[in-house]
Amino acid sequence: MKKTLLAALGAFVLVVLFLALWVVRTLSDLPDVTALKRYRPAVASEVLDRNGMIIAHYYDRKFRIWAPIASIPDSVIQAVVIAEDDTFFGHQGINYKAVWEALRHDVQKKRIARRGSTIPQQMIKNVLLSKEKTLTRKLREFVLARKAEDLLTKRQILEIYLNEVEWGERIYGIEAASRYYFDKHAAELTPAESALLAGMLPNPRYYN
Repeated sequence: MKKTLLAALGAFVLVVLFLALWVVRTLSDLPDVTALKRYRPAVASEVLDRNGMIIAHYYDRKFRIWAPIASIPDSVIQAVVIAEDDTFFGHQGINYKAVWEALRHDVQKKRIARRGSTIPQQMIKNVLLSKEKTLTRKLREFVLARKAEDLLTKRQILEIYLNEVEWGERIYGIEAASRYYFDKHAAELTPAESALLAGMLPNPRYYN
């Protein structure tokens, strides 16, 4: 009995040490979150009309046009927050209840099947991390989202997110989505159009 307890204790200690080493290694080389304060994607090319006015920017074959948060209607912000992260204005980067529910769902499905990510987490994933579905990326995403909340205002986080999130095949950002789907500027979107675009976000290629 004593040997069994010692063996179990030894196994427990090894697991704890392994987890501690994994956490230390995962968090040892995090991207510099302060870069978000001055973040703008590098312009690869510009498309001009006959008068020399910029029609669109293409970033590594992605259709994207940067839109300042001041030009984005409240209807867009409200629709996206409701669709993607309804506790956005109340949390500090992480919705722990949603994370727990997603974890329970994933354990039942035996795979990473359900999203529990907040808007700050998705912004971090889109700008600073890869999109691979691993625990390593998720832990880095957690830590960086908390750091981003300390560094940026909610409107700054929304500005980056709304300009980086995918809205279809090679379509990134609210301005590009508005031009592509409705042939108008994002500032001109109606509440109904805003709701339609927000409803695409869980799977924009499927709901195209």
